[in-house]
Amino acid sequence: MTAPPFFRGARAAATFLTRIPVGGFPYSEADWRWASGWFPFVGFGLGVVLAAIAYGARGAGPHVAASLAVVASLLLTGAFHEDGLADTADALGGAYTRERVFEILKDSRVGTFGASALACSILLRVLLLARLGDAAPEPPGGLRPGGRQDQQPQRHDRDQVQRRIAKEERQADERSRRDQ
Repeated sequence: MTAPPFFRGARAAATFLTRIPVGGFPYSEADWRWASGWFPFVGFGLGVVLAAIAYGARGAGPHVAASLAVVASLLLTGAFHEDGLADTADALGGAYTRERVFEILKDSRVGTFGASALACSILLRVLLLARLGDAAPEPPGGLRPGGRQDQQPQRHDRDQVQRRIAKEERQADERSRRDQ
């Protein structure tokens, strides 16, 4: 006995959006119709896994943690969105007619515009995730970076951040006085 299409749609969504082998082949047309309803849940699950990877690697530094999360997302999704971004950038950047746009979209090779878009996208994701990781509050339970609960937070890190914030505020005040 097979599960109803509603539940099989969840497996179909995971099959469509990820490289995770969930089985369940073949999927019926009804299964695929239900799949899009599960897309947010698959995305949430991926987000939880990627956040856990980034959090687990925090001890190696924010840029390493962010890089590992981005690499894991590429591996888990099969670079699904990156493929679409590269195709779109190539087509819109390298074509002047509608026919040429569709010709480029059908081409499986990555062009200059596609490679540039991928490089910018991945670099920005790593940098923004690293910046976000610095700003993230400590989780409940006192779990420290790298999973160590026994280690006290680094006092000098907090002091350094407070000094940097105070310096930036002084600089902003000086700029506003100068502009007046």
